[in-house]
Order: sequence, then structure tokens, then C-alpha cells
Amino acid sequence: MERITLTIEGTVEEIIASIFKLAQIQQRSPEEGVSWLDDEIEDFVVNRIQTEARQILKEMANRPSGYDRDELIRNMRLTGRGLAGRLSSIGHNIRKYYPMKRHPINLDEDTWSYTLLPEFARWLINHDISD
Repeated sequence: MERITLTIEGTVEEIIASIFKLAQIQQRSPEEGVSWLDDEIEDFVVNRIQTEARQILKEMANRPSGYDRDELIRNMRLTGRGLAGRLSSIGHNIRKYYPMKRHPINLDEDTWSYTLLPEFARWLINHDISD
């Protein structure tokens, strides 16, 4: 098994941007990959991710076409690192359980806002996922 150790120094924003860039090396662009079916979204949201990650997705579903990163941090009562950790767990679980699927979240590094795939937003708005 391979082991890689990285050190990333900088501001929280620079660190998050670096992590996203590293993740995109092995991740398809948001336009690539297979679309999600409702039963796959349900399995992923209900069975594959932690409560905190579900809550973030549910919040993002309120503004799927663009949710300002700093506002999301405030609304979720997290730090930048806390948000990054929860979002990275979503990416990890997609690669583990649904590697051919499109990633549901995209970060626009110019505006520092997140977008959510429409099919995810629709499913999250129409289903009660409270724990």
C-alpha cells in the first residue's frame, strides 16, 4: 500500500483550494461521469454519509445554483476546516461506493461558492432526512 505525506501551509482558503485541486487530480470534472438515479441518491445520502454531511447537503439544496462558502460556514456553525472535512468525506464516499457517478458538489474557485447537482437538490428538498 502506498503512503503519501503532504504538508500544505497557508490561509484556510488557500489550504481548502489546494485540497480541492489535489482531489480533482483523480476526480472527474463535474460534467463527466454518470448521472444519479433517485434510489442511488437515497442510498448515498441515507446510508453512506454521516449526519453532519447530510445536513450540509440539505442546506445546500436550498441554493443549488450557488451557495457562498463563507455563508455556508456561518449557517452550519462550522469553521472552514470543519466544512472542508465534512465535504471531503462526501467525496471519499462517492469514490468508494459510486466511483462512476458525477460528484454532486462543485466549488467555483472564482466566487468561492458551491453548486449542487439539480437531481441531488430535488431529492433532498422532497425527502425528510432528519436524524
